[in-house]
Amino acid sequence: MSKNISAEALEALLACIDKYEAAAQREELPSLGPAHCQLCLLFHPNYVMWYGLLCYGCPVREATEQPFCINTPYGAVERATGSEIAIACAAEAEFLKSLLPPEVQ
Repeated sequence: MSKNISAEALEALLACIDKYEAAAQREELPSLGPAHCQLCLLFHPNYVMWYGLLCYGCPVREATEQPFCINTPYGAVERATGSEIAIACAAEAEFLKSLLPPEVQ
């Protein structure tokens, strides 16, 4: 994946990292879904359902080549309960950190 992302995308990515790190520390699921994700709000406007446009430009899609955070730890976050929550949210935060440009890491 190209690590060249816009300032707006970087801000959204950092917000998502903060969200999952905080959730891991609280051991409490954050609000999930595109309406509660800064990256989705930026790259998945109005939740357009045409496959070719889904999440286009999102750093997560760029890394996975899939829409909807497929092939990321997000699926584990959605399914997590009890003690799994902290582990799943920490894994999602680490995945998102891997998308940061080197100068931000």
